[in-house]
Amino acid sequence: MAIAKGIIGKGLRGQVGRKYVYKKYGNKTVVTAYPNMKNIRPSVAQLAGRSLFAKASVFARDAIKDPVMCAQFAARANPGQTPYRCAVSLFMKGKV
Repeated sequence: MAIAKGIIGKGLRGQVGRKYVYKKYGNKTVVTAYPNMKNIRPSVAQLAGRSLFAKASVFARDAIKDPVMCAQFAARANPGQTPYRCAVSLFMKGKV
């Protein structure tokens, strides 16, 4: 890990190609190598979570297409939360 100094590294974050990643830790910008996830295998719990999120996303996408359901989720949404995010959240919590 290298700390980026000067005009080029300050304020950057994200990836540059698939070679470098710029991260911010507090006031410092750090440059790291792009992670190699080739040999990483997700756990059973991670696969279950990903599957649940995929189902929640499909549900929310279909729900906001229906004006009645969209209005219901808009009414239940927290301040600053979109009906889509509310639908995903409620689906993930099993409240739909």
